[in-house]
Amino acid sequence: MKTPEMFPVEIFSIGPIVIKNTVIVTWFVMAFIIVASYFITRRLSIKPGVFQEIFEAIIESAEKTIKDTLPISPWTVIPFITTLWIFIGASNLIGLIPGFMTPTSDINTTFAFAIIS
Repeated sequence: MKTPEMFPVEIFSIGPIVIKNTVIVTWFVMAFIIVASYFITRRLSIKPGVFQEIFEAIIESAEKTIKDTLPISPWTVIPFITTLWIFIGASNLIGLIPGFMTPTSDINTTFAFAIIS
């Protein structure tokens, strides 16, 4: 059984910039979220389909959580918080696919989340 990598592995470098496997997987997750968001939101309707129902449930749960936690209007922070939820969830789930590591297992990714939060 292969032990998980503790530190990201260098894939290639462009001059002084080193691209590691965490960055590649993060780009893949971002591309997946962008494409999925495009296809989910291009046909929104009053009679929702399955994907629209899932999308609305995510937004409603984020709204409820923010409303219960913060004393401000939830709609001021819903875009940011929901984006973080979706990205972190997708990043953690990508680790279930063989050959991919979770970007959130790298300390640099969690450090970046801490800085922007």
